[in-house]
Amino acid sequence: MKRCPASHLPLREEPEWRAIHNDGGYETIFRLIGSDVIQCEHRSDNGNIVLSGIDSKKFLSILENLNLLHTPIYLLVNLENVTDIGYQYRTDFLNFAFNWGKNITMLVLYNVRDEIRNRLECFSAIAPEKIHMTFANSYKDALDIILKLPEHSSSETGELPEKNGSEQLKTKLLASITRISLLNLLDQPVQTSPAEHEFYDYFMAVEEFRKDMISKRKHDREQKKEIRQEYERRYNKQLSDLQQEIDLHKKQVQSYKNTVTALHSGIALRDEQLLRLNAVHAEKKTITELLCKQLHSIDKNDHFGNLCPDMGDTKPVTEHYDLKLTASEALFLDQLKKNHPFLTGDDVKICLLIRKNYSTKMIARLSATSTRGIESIRYRLHKKLGLQKNQSIKAYLCGF
Repeated sequence: MKRCPASHLPLREEPEWRAIHNDGGYETIFRLIGSDVIQCEHRSDNGNIVLSGIDSKKFLSILENLNLLHTPIYLLVNLENVTDIGYQYRTDFLNFAFNWGKNITMLVLYNVRDEIRNRLECFSAIAPEKIHMTFANSYKDALDIILKLPEHSSSETGELPEKNGSEQLKTKLLASITRISLLNLLDQPVQTSPAEHEFYDYFMAVEEFRKDMISKRKHDREQKKEIRQEYERRYNKQLSDLQQEIDLHKKQVQSYKNTVTALHSGIALRDEQLLRLNAVHAEKKTITELLCKQLHSIDKNDHFGNLCPDMGDTKPVTEHYDLKLTASEALFLDQLKKNHPFLTGDDVKICLLIRKNYSTKMIARLSATSTRGIESIRYRLHKKLGLQKNQSIKAYLCGF
C-alpha cells in the first residue's frame, strides 16, 4: 500500500479517478489520503493550465465509490501549474461550494500563483460559512493545516484563527465584488467600512460601480425592449404586406378563372354555331345536288352545265368565315358582359359577329334568323348599349 510522504497515511489512487478536460487540454487527478482527505491536482502536457470547468459528476462518483457522499471530508487542491481561471470554472466553483460539495468541511489551496490568488480570495470571501477555505505554500503545509485540526474527520473543525478587522473588511470587499461580477447580484448595496478607514474609498468605488451596473442593466433592458418593439413592428408590416399580396393573387386567380370560364363559354358558342352551319351546309349540298339533277334532266343541251360546279361548291361555310375565338375576343366577351350584364346570350353572340365585321346576311344565317330579324335585333342592341343615334354599334364594340 502506498503511503503519503508527508503524513505516512495510506494513499489510494485509481486509474479511473481522472477527469479529462478536453476543452482546456488538461486532466484532474484525484487521490484519497487516509480516510477522509481528497487531494486533487491538474496536469497538462503543455505546462500552463487555464481552468475551464469542474467535472462534478466525476468527483461525486469518486465520493460514492468511497462511501463519502454524506461524510465530512477535507479537500486539498494543487494549483502549481494553473495560470488563469475561466469564467465557467468560477461559476462551477460557486455551484460546487453551495450545492455539490455540501459535505466539504475544509478546502486548502496550495502552490497558488500570485496572478490568480486574488480571484481565489474572492471565492473564499463568498463561500458558505460551513466551508473553511484557506491557502498554503506547499503540499506538506496544506496537509498539516488539516491534520492539526482536532478530530479533523468529524464535522467540527475546531477553533480556527479569527481574522482581524482589516482582514474582515477585505473579505467583505471581495465578497461584494464577487457578487457583482460573478453572480450579477446588483440589488444588494455594498456594506461600506467606517468613513475613516483606509478601505473606505475602495468600498465606495465598488458601490458606485454597482450603481453604474444597475443603470447599464436598465439601459440595456430598455434598448432590448425598443429593439423587440421595432422588430415586432417590422414583422407586422411584412405580415400585412404579405397578406395584401395574397389577397391580390387570390383576386388575380379569380379573374383568370373568370377568363377561362368565358373562353369555355365562347368555345361552346362556336361549337353550337359550327353544328348549325354544318347542318345548313349539308342541307344546301343536298338541295344543290337535287337541283343540278333536275337541270340536267330538263336541259338536254346542257346550257346550265356551267352553273352546277358553282352551285355544287362543297366548301363549308366555315372556310369562308373565320369563326375561331381568339384570346382577345374572349376578353372582349368578358368585358362586354361586365359592362352590360343585362345582355342575353344571343345579344352577346350578335355583338361578337358585328365586331368581327360579319354582314347582316351572314349573321342571319349563323343565327338561323331572317335578315329583317337581325336588323330588328341591332336596333334593340343600339338601345340596350345606351348609344346615341349618331353612334355606330360596330365602332363602339371595336373600342373595347
